[in-house]
Amino acid sequence: MNKIFGTARRSLSALGLTAALLMPTAAPAATIVIDGNPSFTYDLATGLAAFTVYQIENTSFSGAEAVVRLELWAFALPYTGSPQPGYRLATCPLASPLPPLSLVMDIRCKALPFTPPPDGTWTLALLAAEYTGAPTDDGYAPRDYRSYSPTVVFGALRPSSPLVAVEFYWAARDHYFITAAPAEIAALDAGPPDGWVRTGSTFPVYDLPAAGQNPLPGTTPVCRFYLPPPFGDSHYYSASPDECAAVRAKFPGFTFESPDVFYLVLPDTLAGVCPPGTAIVYRLWNQRADTNHRYTTNVILVQQTLARGYVLEGYGLTSASMCAPPY
Repeated sequence: MNKIFGTARRSLSALGLTAALLMPTAAPAATIVIDGNPSFTYDLATGLAAFTVYQIENTSFSGAEAVVRLELWAFALPYTGSPQPGYRLATCPLASPLPPLSLVMDIRCKALPFTPPPDGTWTLALLAAEYTGAPTDDGYAPRDYRSYSPTVVFGALRPSSPLVAVEFYWAARDHYFITAAPAEIAALDAGPPDGWVRTGSTFPVYDLPAAGQNPLPGTTPVCRFYLPPPFGDSHYYSASPDECAAVRAKFPGFTFESPDVFYLVLPDTLAGVCPPGTAIVYRLWNQRADTNHRYTTNVILVQQTLARGYVLEGYGLTSASMCAPPY
């Protein structure tokens, strides 16, 4: 998913231009206006996007109804309405056409198929496009837009070396545990069959930098606490240095095992959005006296775990706790 960026707006209705798509207006252009500051999110792990738009207006005084579609694009340069090459990433048609002097409010598009652009640095823009019968972009021509800054990078954050967090489950305790430490994984694999057993769920993490080297840009160390039996006999992970410090100060009974068991990316703490090229790591809490957390990037496992009484702990609307690299 991507950050909710600052926006810039310019109407295209009087330009008769096309946003890198070279879409001629086959019919009189409606004056379609995006109101407010729309936002979007996307998740490369699921291949889905979502748009939220306060209001779309057709301010034309006359003419036919306008068939309007929202489109998320990636461009090499900031989009200003001038034609330039780009990649359409996701679309959301409005539920019904807009007659002249009409509007639609609170537009929420969910679970939109998302196709990322090629690896590289891109500027994103959200377009309101009208169907005109143009020969490109499925017949749509842009009418208004928001361009977003800063630029985003697709395909840049890759693990510096292969390292995978492996999930284990102890049925008698109904507890989960993850570790990326090879020695811990080997020890748990060698344990009794009625103890810790692999669930088959894993996700990649960034390894600690070698001596004398810096961490991969954009990553942060993940701290680990052990909660002794009076607190749940469990482990707690965070990629937020502030949260690690706060937990350490608030819960002196927890054992601070490490400031950096591995590295991940901290999501936008307001929006809960992970950078392009990463996947949301969800943290789920069992809400019991024997406190236990489950960590996973698998949305199906998230839904199954929520159905068992767990709750999500994370940032923003997505409840992202951390962001993991792709496999």
